[in-house]
Amino acid sequence: MNKMKAYLLSSLILVALVSNGQVRMEKDYSNTFEVLPGNRIEISNKYGEVIVQSWEENSVRITALVIAEGRNEEAVNKNMNRTEVSMRKVGQLISVETKIERSGGLGTLLGDVEDYSKQLFGNQSLQVDLEVWLPMDIDLSIENKYGDIFLSSLNGEIDVTLAHGDIRGNRIEGHLDMEHSFGKANFDFVNRGRFTLRGSELVIDEGNSYSFQSSSSEIELYDTHYARLDSRNDKIKIVSINELHGFGRFTDLEAEGINRIVDLDFEFGEILMSNIEQRFTNIDLSSVSTDINLVLNQASYINATIEGDEQKMIVPNSMLSLSRDYNEEEKTVRLTGNLGPTQDFVSELTLIADGGDVIISIRDTPIFTER
Repeated sequence: MNKMKAYLLSSLILVALVSNGQVRMEKDYSNTFEVLPGNRIEISNKYGEVIVQSWEENSVRITALVIAEGRNEEAVNKNMNRTEVSMRKVGQLISVETKIERSGGLGTLLGDVEDYSKQLFGNQSLQVDLEVWLPMDIDLSIENKYGDIFLSSLNGEIDVTLAHGDIRGNRIEGHLDMEHSFGKANFDFVNRGRFTLRGSELVIDEGNSYSFQSSSSEIELYDTHYARLDSRNDKIKIVSINELHGFGRFTDLEAEGINRIVDLDFEFGEILMSNIEQRFTNIDLSSVSTDINLVLNQASYINATIEGDEQKMIVPNSMLSLSRDYNEEEKTVRLTGNLGPTQDFVSELTLIADGGDVIISIRDTPIFTER
């Protein structure tokens, strides 16, 4: 298909706001493109929201509203004239791009900072809001700066890059690849996801499989099958998960409802695990200067290997039957053996702690301290 461009200007409104002396100008664009098998859409925006809605039509409809405000008409008109929303289809790609001409040569990064500082502290502001209606199965890429994103229920492959904004999503049935910094994110359901987070607050109510590379973020996961962590200085809360793997440094993890497998390597953090399923498969924890608190199920039959500083270890009464190997030089104790009611299914517990407190308790059973 030949290159298509659309700049459909439906209105240009100049309004004087007497209450605060501001001048306001609006300009909007719209276009509709036919969608064929294999088509995908890319959206690039800044200084406004991106709303994505799904429908049953074989087309993509895009609307954009540009709003400029300032103390005088000349300045507002200048901002409006240097802002353009491009909508076009080239081959398989439908693209929407907000273009803002820069007045100086300080580079892209400084230009972004300059533009945003005017929004916050100057007498001028610029806002570009996009709304897109598209088929549920189309693949979608969104980049947005200094604005929010809303995603309705979608089945395609979704790629999101968002800085300084919040995102809200309904059901994402395909794969979500999201890079998010400095904002909040909330999803009802994500089937599969890869998340790169910095200064983000993420909540996922339900999903299947995720991987995280995160720092200085807060993560909450509910009803999850699989997650892999690469975490730095995060706070992570998990409620009900089948498999949890990965690494944490200066990260605090609270997990409630461990159903099958945990394999974690933590440094300088904290791990709290409670409501561990009776027939869990394997829990393998390796830690350096990390406080660990495990609450085991009293009905579990466990083959345990536990090693740590004897002076920092608190274990339940039932662990007195485990074999005990004391290392005088390192002042560590190693406990090995089976505990719990004998049964056919044996769960494996390995905990190797190099520094940090270790507390292991069994639900409804008083803990016993052996030093």
